Amino acid sequence: MNMNMMMKNCSFKVKVENAAIDNGNDNNSDAGNDNNNGKTDDNSGNDDDNQILQFDVQKNKIKLNAGFKVSQVKDMLVVSWGKLKSSTGYVVYVQECDKKYTKKSQNIVKSGKAGKIKIKKVNGKKLNLKKNYKIYVSAYTIVNGQKYNIGKTITAHVVGRKNAKWTNVKKVKIPKKFYALKVGKTIGIKAETVLVDKKKKPLSNKHARRLRYASDDKKIATVSKTGKIKAKIYVYARNGYAKKINITVK
Repeated sequence: MNMNMMMKNCSFKVKVENAAIDNGNDNNSDAGNDNNNGKTDDNSGNDDDNQILQFDVQKNKIKLNAGFKVSQVKDMLVVSWGKLKSSTGYVVYVQECDKKYTKKSQNIVKSGKAGKIKIKKVNGKKLNLKKNYKIYVSAYTIVNGQKYNIGKTITAHVVGRKNAKWTNVKKVKIPKKFYALKVGKTIGIKAETVLVDKKKKPLSNKHARRLRYASDDKKIATVSKTGKIKAKIYVYARNGYAKKINITVK
């Protein structure tokens, strides 16, 4: 197996009682990120704050990420995401990887039913397919005239398709899509990434970790009507490509 084509990552462990799986956040300090527990900065102290309690921001993140993908078509980026029924609209942030997000990074989508946008310009200039870009999608809803952020995707770091040195991931590979686990037991799962061009290098951890993991529930496991405990674990590559792992606990 060509190691330039298949980049291995350390395995991650899953234990039913342990909810400390990475929630998919990038810990970015860039302006424009909305880690504010669902509410925009300009709404602090508003009497309608309790309205936001009806939204599960963590589950919204998972749903947004489930359909999150950044592809390149000719001279533009096509950004897709999972639609939220509770969303009024979305903000798609796009910026060069070595720059901070600004107001010019924002691409406003004024429809909660939308799930895709085509990006032809960044910072007011035509897209440069030799550069690297970082992209994430934030969902918002408007309650009584106030705007609330109700979830966001991970940040995808994407290589321009004409870049001479770097390349993107085209697939995430996992040994199995389904695992049966006894209560209290731990499993280790190895994930790998396949590169678009085996002659080029993937982006470094300076952009984001090679693989990021998230659970569909903060408690890791959910119980079905038949009494089986189920959980979904998502594995994300730097550019947002993902695989889902189903875990059943007996």
